[in-house]
Amino acid sequence: MAPEGFWSVVMADLGKNLREIRKDRRLTQQQLAELLDVQQRVVSRWETGVAKPHLNHIVHLAKVLEVSLDRLVFADEDGHTESTFEIRNRRLKELCIQVDELDQADQDVICHVMDSLIRKERVRQAVAS
Repeated sequence: MAPEGFWSVVMADLGKNLREIRKDRRLTQQQLAELLDVQQRVVSRWETGVAKPHLNHIVHLAKVLEVSLDRLVFADEDGHTESTFEIRNRRLKELCIQVDELDQADQDVICHVMDSLIRKERVRQAVAS
């Protein structure tokens, strides 16, 4: 059994990580609370370490925030929770997952369209400056 001090440190990190991940997702405490079906003050208390979420809430948090339990509970050695590139726009992320299931020819078409849109925007920005 782990000593009580260990869990205090883990829960403190969880609160800090939760706040950082929530902000990365551009969610307010109120919005996250609604997704979790809890009150906003509960999210605030978790983030500040005043209260400790039950395991079922921790699992639900990870699912709602689309992160692993490790990422939610433990930060990397530098204290960062953002270790890989992530698509923050939920709809775009869903579409990317669906595109990944298409055949290669269709994926190539979508990549071509995206490349064209990005080049068009870069040209527009260059002309504007």
